[in-house]
Amino acid sequence: QRNCLFCNRNDARAMLHLLITSCIWGLSFGLIGNRLAGLDPAMIALVRLSLSLLVFLPFACRGAPRLGLAAGLLLLGAIQFGLMYILYIASFSHLPSHAVALFTVLTPVHVALLADLRKGRLAPRPLLAAVLAAAGAVAAQWRQPDAARLWLGFLLVQGSNICFAAGQLLYRKLMRTQETVSNHQAMTWMYAGGVMVCLPFALLGYRSDGFAPTREQMIVLGYLG
Repeated sequence: QRNCLFCNRNDARAMLHLLITSCIWGLSFGLIGNRLAGLDPAMIALVRLSLSLLVFLPFACRGAPRLGLAAGLLLLGAIQFGLMYILYIASFSHLPSHAVALFTVLTPVHVALLADLRKGRLAPRPLLAAVLAAAGAVAAQWRQPDAARLWLGFLLVQGSNICFAAGQLLYRKLMRTQETVSNHQAMTWMYAGGVMVCLPFALLGYRSDGFAPTREQMIVLGYLG
């Protein structure tokens, strides 16, 4: 009974943390779509991830993981954070903020599908949920005048969803046997991987379009970071 109560208390605490995080994250849709319009997506991703890396950087001083694990975390961060954010932020150029938020509901479905594929089986329920969610999203956005932009934005969001879902599964698998590396230390290396993959795309965007955010946009970037 004590163990059961302890688990319930942990679950409640985890749900509270998840709720707070969701509220903070939920504001980002409108901020990116309405306040950062015109800025290069890769530059936004680079600034956002660089600020996050600075937050976690002190944890890296507590010890470095072995070389193989460090390389794995860098690669994982490049996918889950770097490539994911580039695709995700690019979708705001083709979709309104509420549509991007709507299309992200498929992320848990991608997690279930990728987990099934890794196990060599395919459960029909997650696939049905994906079809229904996609149909609902299309129906909600059916009156959009530019269908080509709608579908391009949809594909960009789903690309970012797949990157994040794959990262979720690979992170759990990678860290399952690690006892000497904390989540804080692992996140430091993952954010570094995200920064590394965003950097060349951001430099290309800077050379072609420059990067001159307003004071308000700098505050928004700070919030996102």
